[in-house]
Amino acid sequence: MTRKVGLIAGNGSLPLLFAHEARKSGYAVFAIAHENETDTALSGQVDNLLSIPVGRMEPIIPYFKQHAVTDIVLAGGIPKKHLFTATLDATIQSLIRPLREKKDDLLLMAFASALERAGLTVRSLTDYLPALVAE
Repeated sequence: MTRKVGLIAGNGSLPLLFAHEARKSGYAVFAIAHENETDTALSGQVDNLLSIPVGRMEPIIPYFKQHAVTDIVLAGGIPKKHLFTATLDATIQSLIRPLREKKDDLLLMAFASALERAGLTVRSLTDYLPALVAE
């Protein structure tokens, strides 16, 4: 049985580094890319890729479940300005509406908690890339 890991990719080089190293370590990588944010080179570094607009969460959980992926990693950034400029789906709206403050850490925790409630385990990048941890 192939080991699988999911990747929700934002911008920057970290998603590419993660995908490359995870595959080198024997993982099949199933990724979600954010349109106009995630480097398009990611498609050549993963086993399967779904590209979605920023502000959409509804396709994420079914995608990982369809591919029997239970462990996922978040890598790269998504600018917070998208909360005010993107078309947010109902799931994202329901996550941010109750937050008193729209701080980055609170938004990320709300997103990760929703993924966990859906049966996905959000893991640290360092679980797969231990070289990133300072000794």
